[in-house]
Amino acid sequence: MKTSLYIHTLGLFVGLLLSSLNSYGDQEFEHTTETISIPLFQKNMQSNLTLPTRGSTAQSVESTFGSPLKKHPAKGKPPITKWDYEQFTVYFESSYVIHNVVKNTQNVEQTK
Repeated sequence: MKTSLYIHTLGLFVGLLLSSLNSYGDQEFEHTTETISIPLFQKNMQSNLTLPTRGSTAQSVESTFGSPLKKHPAKGKPPITKWDYEQFTVYFESSYVIHNVVKNTQNVEQTK
């Protein structure tokens, strides 16, 4: 019984939808196309930059790359820490690297 009610309701919905589409077919709409270009990355952007590898310890990052410009305090559980270097940012979970983000220095240089 429920299945036949479902099929009947679905049939009514499809019928209403099709009749609505047919009525819109009589009207003329102006179609405009606009292209938006969003650059995702620059091909030459820091391609030879060495970054800390995932799983590295904070101690090994500091011995390899030096002291960061800023060490942000840990937040959340598990604790996530952020270290800012001149060309990149390193994210740690506890004391292990989980992610790196390369800074877009090209935009910074253009605004100076």
